[in-house]
Amino acid sequence: MINQAKDAHLTKKSILIKRGIIKEDAAENILYQTYLPRGFTLNLCGHCTYKCSYCPQSLKSHPAEYIKPEIVQKVFNELGDAPVYVQMSSRGENLLHPKFFDFISLIKQKSALSYICLNTNAYIIDNEMMNKLLLSGIDHIVFSLQTINPQLYQTITGSRHYKKIIDRIIAFVKKRKDVGSKTFLSVQYLGFEENLPYRDEFINFWKQYDIDMQFQMLHSWGNKFNAENMHDTGRYPCPYLWLYPTVTHTGKLTTCFADFYDEMAYGSLENETLSSLWQSDRAKELREKHLRGKWDDISMCKDCCGFKAIDSGFERDHDGFKIKVGKGEKSENK
Repeated sequence: MINQAKDAHLTKKSILIKRGIIKEDAAENILYQTYLPRGFTLNLCGHCTYKCSYCPQSLKSHPAEYIKPEIVQKVFNELGDAPVYVQMSSRGENLLHPKFFDFISLIKQKSALSYICLNTNAYIIDNEMMNKLLLSGIDHIVFSLQTINPQLYQTITGSRHYKKIIDRIIAFVKKRKDVGSKTFLSVQYLGFEENLPYRDEFINFWKQYDIDMQFQMLHSWGNKFNAENMHDTGRYPCPYLWLYPTVTHTGKLTTCFADFYDEMAYGSLENETLSSLWQSDRAKELREKHLRGKWDDISMCKDCCGFKAIDSGFERDHDGFKIKVGKGEKSENK
């Protein structure tokens, strides 16, 4: 627990383990996902309603572009009925896609135990959409509020709709109870210097609504932002390269959520399968560089701290790393 606040990350991890989507042991989880990933970020569009100062959306204009429905269909046809973790976030406001709810239905029809997590700034959500979201089968909605201070909210998001967003989140909590929805709701706080004085206020405000919280730090987004203090002597290979790729709105499979502009894409899902890209020479090359501790040779990885979000399944091996030995070894062919 964080300052006695309910930690949404821990709650989500527990559910993913119970559903058989991930393994509790970090090394076993890496070996479990050798043939196909059991989780990924799914970006339905590349544009957003906000231009938040900590997000690459603020760096340049992004046209209104949407993922092709046949790409989504292809990915989940290949995954079949295996339960997977689907994180809808990182590039744009996924609710802008006109077929958003069709995609949710598709995923749940393929695998009812799949865990769908949506990040949203809640700006375009009205009462009708709120009802649809709560009854859609989405497992988890994260409200990217980031702060409890109205002036700071406007500064980092460029939006003057702080009160509207607060009221909308509170309405979600009430509506969830009224309709008997099991959708897990959490609100996100961003830990940057100017926001730190409001951390306890953020926690105390949302505790009264019995809503989980999740705490995030600023990210460099592959050297797109100041990477000061990102270097860490305790660094290990990034688990995202073994666990959670990203399906982009452009139809590519890429390394992780931080590859905002497809700079390290494995290839196109229009031309290749998910499994072939996941096991491609390009994917193996990047993993091998990380195992040799050569992340400084990769511009996007050099100053990234995103690896810390996932427990290490690696141990030192001479001048590099290897997947930890132990019970995880038995899962290599799963």
